[in-house]
Amino acid sequence: MMKDGYKITEKRQVTLPDDVLEVIGAGPGDKVTYKIREDGVLVRKSEGTRPDPEEIVGALRDLSEDLSQIEPEIRKAREGLNRGIAERVRGEG
Repeated sequence: MMKDGYKITEKRQVTLPDDVLEVIGAGPGDKVTYKIREDGVLVRKSEGTRPDPEEIVGALRDLSEDLSQIEPEIRKAREGLNRGIAERVRGEG
């Protein structure tokens, strides 16, 4: 079924309608690939869709900051656990 009426912008862009995105399994942030064929153009969701490297770096930086804030608490918990194990081994607990 062909649908007409999609306007090409000055930047040569076309918005893919929701029903097309649903069929190819794509959504916001995904990338698509296309292949020119004799009978038209085939559009698919890119299998290798990858997040922006800068977003990954930012997320890792945030995670590092979060971990450095809870590290003292983890250390205290580990020390308490080790003391408890030592007490049980010695028969004190």
